[in-house]
Amino acid sequence: MNVVSVCMITYNHEKYISEAIEGILMQRTSFSVELIIGEDCSTDNTRKICKEYNEKYPDKIKLLLPNKNLGAMNNFITTLQYCTGKYIALCEGDDYWTDPYKLQKQVDFLERNDSFNLIASKNYILNNGEIKIKHNLKFFPKYEFKIDYYLKYRPFQTASILFRNNSNSLPDWFTKVMAGDKFLVLLAVKDKKIKLLNDYMSVYRIHKNGISQKTRNNSTQNFYTYLKYYNDYTNQKLSKLLSFSLRKNKFTIELQSKKGLLEKIVFILENISIASFIFYSKFINYIDFETKITFDENIKF
Repeated sequence: MNVVSVCMITYNHEKYISEAIEGILMQRTSFSVELIIGEDCSTDNTRKICKEYNEKYPDKIKLLLPNKNLGAMNNFITTLQYCTGKYIALCEGDDYWTDPYKLQKQVDFLERNDSFNLIASKNYILNNGEIKIKHNLKFFPKYEFKIDYYLKYRPFQTASILFRNNSNSLPDWFTKVMAGDKFLVLLAVKDKKIKLLNDYMSVYRIHKNGISQKTRNNSTQNFYTYLKYYNDYTNQKLSKLLSFSLRKNKFTIELQSKKGLLEKIVFILENISIASFIFYSKFINYIDFETKITFDENIKF
């Protein structure tokens, strides 16, 4: 059995998929790694590129080629079910890894620390052809935390994570969620902890055809809906946090429905406790800043 399975889903990523695959192939590890690619009937050259890599590295790459388009979530679940490794890492076809020791560092940590189920790292942002680092100025950032902190701040991106393989026990409602990666984090961590490495190991690419950009609004509403299912699944583990999150979401939706400025102000004053927290969070995000970097100077291979 492979120690790590890398789950990679892709659709119309012909411009990016080679970079994503190369980031996995360059990993230097003392253990075996398999790459499972779910190619979802792209209409561009993505499938052709994936086949070429599969032919060149048949011992490292398992390529899944459905006969019809499955859709992002079904493709994700199908690809995930082919991951047999002790640990699973995620990297979508438009993101990529930059640290050749990413998997080795992360596996070494989880092997030594049974109280952690998932490990992640910081990441670069690639937007409009520029690599940037996002500096977050939240007070007292944590590098070891549980689910409640993750749900409040979402301090890492999908391409940075590695977790213990529990994918064989996914609940039925998992097929209906839109933010599959976020719920997979919740299901993987359970009642244990998350480790965030203070290393930059991956690149999160922002582009107009990315899944997260296309489904942002619907995905947010869907996330809160199925967070209730997760709460039931964990025997009300998140009841207090979930109640607050739902209040926050309801407040945001109702505020947007208010037409006049006066009507908005009255509504805010009537809900001052939740409003003050949201505005504080917005302020903290506002004072986050990004620094443009030169790729060759800052990312070491």
